[in-house]
Amino acid sequence: MKLYLFIAIYAFHFINSNPIDPQDILSAAKSRVLNCQSIQYSEQALYPNPVGKIDTIQSSVAFSKNDNSAIGYDFTLLKEHNDNVYIDGVLKSVNHLVQKVVLFPNERSEKIKSYIEGMNVIRYAPLTLLSQKGWSYVGDTTIERKLLKDYYKIVNDTIVDGNTIYTEQHIFINPETKELEQWERRNYFKGKLAQVVVYKYSDYKLDNDHSPLHYEMPTQYPSILYGGNSDKTTLKTGQDAPFFSIKDLGNNTLHLEEFKGGKILLNFSSIGCGNAHEAMKYLCQKDHQLLDGIA
Repeated sequence: MKLYLFIAIYAFHFINSNPIDPQDILSAAKSRVLNCQSIQYSEQALYPNPVGKIDTIQSSVAFSKNDNSAIGYDFTLLKEHNDNVYIDGVLKSVNHLVQKVVLFPNERSEKIKSYIEGMNVIRYAPLTLLSQKGWSYVGDTTIERKLLKDYYKIVNDTIVDGNTIYTEQHIFINPETKELEQWERRNYFKGKLAQVVVYKYSDYKLDNDHSPLHYEMPTQYPSILYGGNSDKTTLKTGQDAPFFSIKDLGNNTLHLEEFKGGKILLNFSSIGCGNAHEAMKYLCQKDHQLLDGIA
């Protein structure tokens, strides 16, 4: 009896004194995803907006290896109002709100590749993140009652006009399933955390057999060439802007004619940009006034 107890205690001590190297878990996650022929998953992107709320974007994503593809994969990215489809070298964007299909000329392969690589759902896809180098193990953490391995890398560390700007990315891997479950981008401004963007991945389906992707294109939608939208109107310098109505961040309707005779600053920004958030804070300061030199 004592011998059995000793063996059990020794085995327990041996197992716990030889933990799995976190880098081996990262390597296993890379191998599991990058070596499969096709991958599907659900994605939830969380972007904090300037009014303190979270904008949530749900996507259903599928990749299938294709050696003739500009990025090595065909893909379908399905969202509520917009789908992006890239199959056999042909890129199409389907907008269900305006019921149009935008076609990208496939003879401009380099521009198509650049456009695809700039899409957030591609930049922050598990395939893209796990193929990158430089991830360092931080430690274990718990997210939604799951024990995950946290790895990070510094992507920006600079000073602009005396202000420190620092950005790091994190990936969180489940050591049991070897799946990347979450990605975060943390933006710091002057030493303070200014913004955290989060992508969550779930419902993985990995297949080692090649499965070509299919997408039923809406036959009732007209097609236009990318950059050839005839609805765009270019204003000349000094020309009056046409009156229009638009919703503000508080969901209030604004009419341009109500501001006739005053100064209006149009600020074009992105909810995923940390610097845009800082600009919004500056413009929304109490009693903020535009400079006299702005006509």
